[in-house]
Amino acid sequence: MESIDRFHRVDARVAIGGQPTPEQIAVLADDGFLAVVNLREASEENDGFHARAARQAGMQFFRVPVSPQSPSDAAVEKFLLVTDDETV
Repeated sequence: MESIDRFHRVDARVAIGGQPTPEQIAVLADDGFLAVVNLREASEENDGFHARAARQAGMQFFRVPVSPQSPSDAAVEKFLLVTDDETV
């Protein structure tokens, strides 16, 4: 996991970090992670290859676009729904 920029394990099932490569997503799956949450806005990057990598590794992939300048209540609610779900 050290190869993922700014990777930090928050607890046994949650970690944060920079954008992983598809290869790193496979390593996350092997390490027991169940999902990837992409917080980037649609204008920042096409994440299709990350979503495919997650699905191929047996993980779920969630898009929760968050504006760093003005995060919306809807984005915060969606993020909390995903991170509070213990099956993810």
